[in-house]
Amino acid sequence: MCFNHGLEKKRFEKNWEKLRVEYAAAGMSEDEIQKMYEYDCKVFNRDRSFYEHSQPLDVGGNDDESESPLIAISANMFTPAAESDPDRRGELDR
Repeated sequence: MCFNHGLEKKRFEKNWEKLRVEYAAAGMSEDEIQKMYEYDCKVFNRDRSFYEHSQPLDVGGNDDESESPLIAISANMFTPAAESDPDRRGELDR
């Protein structure tokens, strides 16, 4: 999944141009509108971060998990505590 920050930011700002007019017409103060805008900016940036750092798990419809690239990577990163902890190395031999 790709997140195009420039395009999404333009959409966000365009939407907020409309919202500012609506909120002002509803009688909200400029300070209240600005606080809502700042909150929405935080949500926008949180969502952007999520989409930029997330990877879809696409196994191509197969039920075999061994074909997933994420499973292969995580299997290579796994190290039992007994192998990495010098105090527990003898526990494997017992």
